[in-house]
Amino acid sequence: MAGLAAPVPGKLLFAPDPYYAPFEYYDEQLGGTTGLMHDYLKLVEEKLGIRLMRVKMDSFEQILSLARARHPAVVNAVTKTPERSGFLDFTEPLVEIDNVILVRKDQAPVVDLDNLEGRKVAMVQDYAITEYVLGKYPGIQVETVATDLLALLAVSYSLADAAIIDLASAYLHTG
Repeated sequence: MAGLAAPVPGKLLFAPDPYYAPFEYYDEQLGGTTGLMHDYLKLVEEKLGIRLMRVKMDSFEQILSLARARHPAVVNAVTKTPERSGFLDFTEPLVEIDNVILVRKDQAPVVDLDNLEGRKVAMVQDYAITEYVLGKYPGIQVETVATDLLALLAVSYSLADAAIIDLASAYLHTG
């Protein structure tokens, strides 16, 4: 874990997702996070006259672990689920992006989750859609990965039959 494990007195902590492009991601050239949700958060900071202390984490899974322990004050670009509502307070969504099912070009199109029964599907660990599929579609063989890009690569290299990620991330990585 690259960040802090405990709160800092007098500081509001924010743990940005390092790999959730185009919404929020770590840019080596900039030396920090960037993306759509990053820009929204900067506007909130300006309007409130505050500065959140950024805590660099290695994964979304680590960010949620910190949130469960109530350490970061803000978790950005996260979808509300019943489980997460137990340890996070949510605002109304600023942006809503649909999830899509992606398969290789040599595969038949998949129009809904029912068509994935018995198939191996790459999905990002701890994402809301992953939680939903695991709970509602036990016949889908979910293979969890760390990032959207790894889900797409699993499909590309025939390690999975399909990937489910959000449309914006899919477009960014395949467009």
